[in-house]
Amino acid sequence: RYFNSKKFGRKKKKKTKMKNNLERKIRGNKTFYFDNFELSISTGTQFLCVDDLYCLKNIIEKTLRVVDFRYYTQISLSIVTPGEIRDLNNRFRGIDRVTDVLSFPLDMETGILGDVVICKKVCTKQAKLYGNSFQRELMYLTCHSILHLMGYDHMNKRDKRIMRDLEKQVMRDI
Repeated sequence: RYFNSKKFGRKKKKKTKMKNNLERKIRGNKTFYFDNFELSISTGTQFLCVDDLYCLKNIIEKTLRVVDFRYYTQISLSIVTPGEIRDLNNRFRGIDRVTDVLSFPLDMETGILGDVVICKKVCTKQAKLYGNSFQRELMYLTCHSILHLMGYDHMNKRDKRIMRDLEKQVMRDI
């Protein structure tokens, strides 16, 4: 039946515009718990969108699955400015320049995989340079860094090929 809500003294509910996930921001320090890992995100003066979190969850799960990592683990991810990543790169690697991502492995034996540090500004620039979305570049850098945390490297041709093959396997269908 159709009735006029004014006639019966009912107020019509106001329609509230729901923010989409691109408008909802993750700021500060937050920890998210998933089936096989926990992800602690620190954004400092930067931010991520909720959709970025879903992308991170998916790429971390896929990376762990591709390398057959079956243990519950902890991963820390920091989103930083160019100045912050330059300082870290200089302090820990002796290279005084901005980079896209740094990896700091901790102790897989205790279940703490390590720290991932991503420069949002460089990630954004590289996404444009390679014709990718920010989220796709964020996923690639996260995959790359997680592989470093697990001991993979690209310092010689053989190791580089192994790591690139794993990255391609993880990034396939994304």
